[in-house]
Amino acid sequence: MIKRIRKKIVLKIAAILVIIVTLSVVFSIYFFLNAKDRKLERLIEESKSSILKFATLAYARPMWVLDNNTVKGLNIAMLKNPQVKAVNVYDGETFYSGFYSVKRKGILQHLELKSPYSISDSGKEDYLYRASAPIINEDKKIGKIEIILSYQELEKDVIDSMWMNILSLAVIALMMVLVVFLGASKLIIKPVLNLAETLKNIAKREDYAMRLHARSDDEVGELYDGFNSMMETVQNREKERDAAEYELSTTKDLMLNVINSMPSMLVSIDEDGIVTQWNQTAEIFTGVQFQDAIGKNLWQLVPGLRKYRAYVEDMIADAESRVFYRENLFPELEGYQNLSLFPLS
Repeated sequence: MIKRIRKKIVLKIAAILVIIVTLSVVFSIYFFLNAKDRKLERLIEESKSSILKFATLAYARPMWVLDNNTVKGLNIAMLKNPQVKAVNVYDGETFYSGFYSVKRKGILQHLELKSPYSISDSGKEDYLYRASAPIINEDKKIGKIEIILSYQELEKDVIDSMWMNILSLAVIALMMVLVVFLGASKLIIKPVLNLAETLKNIAKREDYAMRLHARSDDEVGELYDGFNSMMETVQNREKERDAAEYELSTTKDLMLNVINSMPSMLVSIDEDGIVTQWNQTAEIFTGVQFQDAIGKNLWQLVPGLRKYRAYVEDMIADAESRVFYRENLFPELEGYQNLSLFPLS
């Protein structure tokens, strides 16, 4: 029984803790999914701002002197950033130079542009966006740089980071659940099983003096105190019952001694004539022993008393005693006997 109780308690606690972990993970997924777009938008703005700031500073001097080789080198350097897909450089409002990245047979290549790169050229407008900034040299606008950026890598990084955070939270929640489970096992399951084991031993041994020792003042300690108080009440009532039974047994023995020491024959019957009391004098007069008389019908047991059956029934009906003097109850015995009939309430 104890093993079955332990199994049920463990399964219930485990189910509750699993539900808690599941809810924690679901809540985390919901929270991070709602925060994903905001974080991605913020990262896109930060990335765009930093790339354009670098580009406007780097291109200012080469574009002032129209150093084509340096501009091309800067274009290729810009494409080293995985977020940059293409670069368009303008001299004033006229396209001057440009490069774009493309993968061919798994190899990333940087190709020069003859005309400005357009987002529609990629066929992946969902992940691309355009950012531009003026090229300033000595407080004078000398051109413009236009960068085609992809947020696909940023989104992948954000999603990877989100799942890592969710996994971390799940691991933390699982560890907390394990700690709670072990704590519950020590603080709740073990005391409850101890209580069940004690109840089992009490029922088996009928030892109401057994007590539980509380080791804390928490709810379990209060439960143990309540159990001990209940057992003390049961034990006191058990003592009172034993005392009452002993007193009753003593009184019964005393009454039997008195009845058996009487010189008169004393027989008691119920309304059906069944013998309920038969003293030693009755054994002497009838020759029937106590154990052979109890539970038997008096009129069949002592045929000589049958003629008084109607008087006994009348006595029971009107609850009035009857007395017969000088009756020859037992012809085989010498002399006469007096017969008294008394109703018992």
